[in-house]
Amino acid sequence: MIDKVFKPEDWGIANKNEWVADELLFGEATMPALEGRDMVGFSEITTDFAVKLAPGKPPGVKQWKDVNNRPVELSPGSNMWRLSQSKTQSQPSTQERMSKAFDRETAKGNIPQKRTDSAPSAQEEINSDSVKQQTEELSKRKQEKLTPEQEQREFNKKEYLKTMIGAILADPTSGKGAGKYDLSRDDMQTYLSYLDGNKPTIPSHDISEEDVDQVVDQIKQVIGKGPAYAKFIARVGKKGDPPKGMANVGRARAVIQHYLSTGGISSITGERIPFTDSQLDHRVSLGNGGVDGADNWEWVEARFNQFKQAFTDDIVKSKLQERLSKSPLEERKKALENEVKNTSRDRYREHFKANGFGGVAVEDIANASGPVGEQFIKAMAEVAGVSRYEEGAQRASGRAGGGQFIGYPALKQKLISTLQPLKKAQLSQIDSQLSAITSDLGSKTDEAKQLGSQIRKERAKARRASKANLSEADYMEILRAKRAASAPRGGTNYADSTVFYKGKALGRCPAGTTRSGKTCVPGAGTAPMAPGYKTPDLGGLSRAQVQALSKARSTEDIIKAHKKSNKQ
Repeated sequence: MIDKVFKPEDWGIANKNEWVADELLFGEATMPALEGRDMVGFSEITTDFAVKLAPGKPPGVKQWKDVNNRPVELSPGSNMWRLSQSKTQSQPSTQERMSKAFDRETAKGNIPQKRTDSAPSAQEEINSDSVKQQTEELSKRKQEKLTPEQEQREFNKKEYLKTMIGAILADPTSGKGAGKYDLSRDDMQTYLSYLDGNKPTIPSHDISEEDVDQVVDQIKQVIGKGPAYAKFIARVGKKGDPPKGMANVGRARAVIQHYLSTGGISSITGERIPFTDSQLDHRVSLGNGGVDGADNWEWVEARFNQFKQAFTDDIVKSKLQERLSKSPLEERKKALENEVKNTSRDRYREHFKANGFGGVAVEDIANASGPVGEQFIKAMAEVAGVSRYEEGAQRASGRAGGGQFIGYPALKQKLISTLQPLKKAQLSQIDSQLSAITSDLGSKTDEAKQLGSQIRKERAKARRASKANLSEADYMEILRAKRAASAPRGGTNYADSTVFYKGKALGRCPAGTTRSGKTCVPGAGTAPMAPGYKTPDLGGLSRAQVQALSKARSTEDIIKAHKKSNKQ
């Protein structure tokens, strides 16, 4: 403690009761004593631990003076120099010394006077010598070095809030249009793991009201304080679809504070979600008695919440398992179809706005077909100002009546009539940019078709494999499932099927056939088989299977008949 105390010669004085020192103290000043005031005074003990004698002391003397011209004497007991304990002159008290020093420094102009009505102007005051002196003193003040824990805590809070402001103001990453909320295979596996109990740890940071104020102020600076900010707050207040009357400013602030406290961490993936891509979910649904409050809130990616909807966890797991059982080719096919659907009209529209219709031939309009061709026609009509709808009767209000889409053939004729394009043979040059767009979109469409063909082949192969080595119990289970499935629909022809296994009839013959021994044969003069028998699943027999069964002469023939192709 001694090395942090300062000596009187260089003290700065705040008032008559407070001193501030700049250098190390020696002597009696190094012995602080509480004097019953809100300050530390100095004891009146006269023994000095570091008396500095004045130069020129003769050898052998027992009384002399120190460098401050105070009388000192050699203590007989300790053989150390100390201040003289003579009672001939009493020492002034600490309060008296401070008061005299205050008056002395005030006279020198070192103590700034309190401002009065006649004080100088703000400009003159800030440029005064006394203010400059105070400024110099403040500039010399040194902040004590923070501990590593303090430094980490201070750094983390600033950087964390900065990161969270960026997450709140980030642009959406989920895109627009078809497929916006589709789950990838990784998403589905992550969601299944979550439902199986593998849940991430969600942080709970201590966010003060001042922290929320700071974040809100930063948001205001970025988006403005007018309608844009009001719209933002209204949107935040509606997060999580609160009960009626709860979507207010107070709830919006609570939502922001909860997002900051949890770090915007997804309860499913454990990753931070940009605010615009997030949805506020209730762990216990409001319809099931859940409360609309921070204790029942959690953040999830919008795509997971859209997939979940109002289903129970068991149903969600079943849906995820069904999706994952599908071929990865189906996911690729759907992504390509969504890409074509979402981008084709935008690409054509921007091209026509920039380049007009000079490169479009009559044949391009007349022969446009398929998903890409439809978007091509709609983009042209939009840029050309050609309506795609019939004109309806005028409404009672005076507004024009709405109409239905006129169809692509009629829209093509309207475009040709309005734009009067040339034939391809008459065009001076081909619009290479337009051709490139059409070619790129066409290749994606063709790839999606090829994937569709591969998917159908894989499904057929899987069906054949599933029938290859079925046991009697398997056949019976299939038959029971077919009958159970038909019951809610009032019964179908599937329930009338006869399934044979090793010569045993496990069910009845289908409608339109009759039983002959151990097989089913077409009945004479019967009505055509119902459409339900076109199913490739076991439990319903196709015509090819029935014909093969009618010729069966052994158990092996019966089994082979049931494995026949389902083509009619």
